[in-house]
Amino acid sequence: MMLDLEKVSRDRQAVLEQAVHFFKAMPSVVGVFLVGSLANHTEDAYSDIDLRVIGGANQFNDLISNRVAYPKNFGVLLFNEITPVSPRVCVSHFEPFIKLDVLYLRPQDLEPSPIYRSAIRVFHDPQNLIQRLLDASRQLQPMLHGEAYNHMFNKIFAYAHEIYRRMMRHETIYAQSLLMTLKGFAAAT
Repeated sequence: MMLDLEKVSRDRQAVLEQAVHFFKAMPSVVGVFLVGSLANHTEDAYSDIDLRVIGGANQFNDLISNRVAYPKNFGVLLFNEITPVSPRVCVSHFEPFIKLDVLYLRPQDLEPSPIYRSAIRVFHDPQNLIQRLLDASRQLQPMLHGEAYNHMFNKIFAYAHEIYRRMMRHETIYAQSLLMTLKGFAAAT
């Protein structure tokens, strides 16, 4: 059976809208933003949703402990992927062929990075946490030189090697977390 790719895209947009609406309504959530191909408008029908949810410092543990229950509100949920290695991540799969990756962050986790120079769609930012992060990230110097460059170059290869190892062990969620860090390293070089 062939997938109706237009339907997949429409359903993916509906899952995104439901997730954003759900998280915006939660008093414990102080920020919601989208990264990746959907934020960059470079997606195809197979692209996943890369959502970031910022929880208030005092309610963060509650947010994390309920992360597998939330996706039931976003669409026809097939299953969730979680792992103790990455307790801040919940990867959810929906009908017909939709994947939602939610990374939960605390305000103190928001550090300027070159990765935040790429397109980001902000859905909820009542305390301007995300906007301050984006502004500070734009002020970073994009290029490294000398020993700093060599260090970063070595870290990129080390992360790529570790990602490969984790994929061979079928530790996909951990590998995905490492890949996000690798993207930050690559953006800095």
